[in-house]
Amino acid sequence: MSERIECPEPGVYRDVPFSDYIRWDAASNSQLSHLVPPSTPAHLKVYLDGDDDPTRARKEGRSLHAAVLEPHVFEAEYRTAEQCSATTQKGAQCSKPGNWPTKGGAWLCTTHLDAANRAGKDPGIDPDVVTMTESEYRMVTSARDAILAHPVASGFFLVDDGEKEVSVVWDEEVAPGQYVRCKGRWDFYSPSLTGGTIMDLKGARDASKTGFARDAFKFGYYRQAALYLSAAKALGLPAAHYAILAVEKEAPFAMMIHRITEASIGALPDPGEPAFHTIRHVRALLRLYRQCRETGEYPAYDVRPHDLTLDDWQWSTMDAQTRQLEEQLHVEQEAAA
Repeated sequence: MSERIECPEPGVYRDVPFSDYIRWDAASNSQLSHLVPPSTPAHLKVYLDGDDDPTRARKEGRSLHAAVLEPHVFEAEYRTAEQCSATTQKGAQCSKPGNWPTKGGAWLCTTHLDAANRAGKDPGIDPDVVTMTESEYRMVTSARDAILAHPVASGFFLVDDGEKEVSVVWDEEVAPGQYVRCKGRWDFYSPSLTGGTIMDLKGARDASKTGFARDAFKFGYYRQAALYLSAAKALGLPAAHYAILAVEKEAPFAMMIHRITEASIGALPDPGEPAFHTIRHVRALLRLYRQCRETGEYPAYDVRPHDLTLDDWQWSTMDAQTRQLEEQLHVEQEAAA
């Protein structure tokens, strides 16, 4: 993660590059994910310091967003790696893949990049190009084409007042009179569609109703829905629905649209009112986030020793294993006799 910069005042911000948005110093659902137990503030600190390596899933998610929502960005910034353009000592072209694009259009493998750095030469690596493998590129473009061909999903992008990649900033109340500056980036927003709709695009392992319900909880999509709808309320924007367009990352790139219900989120409280359900969970995370940022302390697990005990299912499993061992010993003893 690049160095954070001051977040703008509450409001709606359009045409903000993702590279700028991600640096805004404000709480986000991605950050709060690193505070959900069993994670700790220490895990959040690693994320804030930018010491965690980007996962393949995160890279695929950004490239899919660009391909569907910002095709001009995808065409300009995303490239498949080519063969290394450097030459060997014998004058032949290097046979290794060039994972590092240069501003001049050439590609360098890691070996030749390291050699240039050791020699004090500037290889001119282009920081704006995102390198993809052939399989990653095929996956992203195939998923994009499937979305654009879908009879319902494609319609989201044809709504007259629909907007893509909308960045929002708001102050979320976490306790009476206490607020935390938050940020969000709506993949799609329409103030007129069925009373106002915020939609996110998600690459999925399983986009079916049952399969995606598990992932929605695992990855905090209910929490994201609560945050985004709360943002809309704080900014005075109509938003009756939060939906997710989930597309699978393997052929046939099947997809479903999932709306997270009001019952799953809880009523959005007015200032000073208590919060329940998902909003209560979000506020607890934000209070811990606020405490960590104000004190500069990011503790990990409890420092006190604790006892490990077996759960009922673990006792049952062990007992079953013991019976199986005893039966095997009995059979072997009978055979020996």
